[in-house]
Amino acid sequence: MKTARLVVASVLLVGGADGAAAEDRPWEFSLGLSYLATSGNSDSQNRRSRPFLQAEARPWGLEVNGSYLNAEANGIDTADRTALGVRGTRTISEQWGVFVGASALRDEFAGLDSRYVVDGGVSYKAIANDTHTLTFDLGVAWNSENFVDGASTDYMSGLAGLAYTRKLSETATLAEKLVFMPSFEESDDWRLSSDLSLEAAISAKLAVKLGFLYLYDNVPVAGFKKTDTKSSASLVIKL
Repeated sequence: MKTARLVVASVLLVGGADGAAAEDRPWEFSLGLSYLATSGNSDSQNRRSRPFLQAEARPWGLEVNGSYLNAEANGIDTADRTALGVRGTRTISEQWGVFVGASALRDEFAGLDSRYVVDGGVSYKAIANDTHTLTFDLGVAWNSENFVDGASTDYMSGLAGLAYTRKLSETATLAEKLVFMPSFEESDDWRLSSDLSLEAAISAKLAVKLGFLYLYDNVPVAGFKKTDTKSSASLVIKL
């Protein structure tokens, strides 16, 4: 008989508490993996992966993010979300910088067959010390959306966001990324996303990460809800 299990937990038992940080380097690649299965009153499986690449050669920087989430219950898919994004940055001064990015999203359970976004703007680093970092973004974005009912739309929007990190200890970090995107064509049409995570290192190359993703669309696709939430627990492998 299957029992509820999270692969991450078993790895933690043998990972040890080595919190040694990797040597400073201009790039970092990490891969988060999680799997959860349950049995009893319900049969469900959840698979999630999240690759991340960050490279920096000042004054230039590059971030590549990807995520895949699939869940099923009793043999029926209940979630299937794929996202990919790339962002380039250039530092102008100690506090100011500019960015340009592009992203693609597919989430049929939110009514989206595809969403493509191209954005650009300025960033301001308000706080940067050993414990806290806080950066604000302000810009514009072009959005192209195709819905599962066959409809589609293109429009311009604004972009306002913040990225905050707090170092809780030598091995634990709390991070929040908040993005607000109001449409320039319809005042009621706006989106908000909040990506909150807590990551704790268990060795120089392994960490466990807890995440909570909150998505709000004030004008959702017809027949779909305004709010989506996704919780995750994963093992992060850093190379």
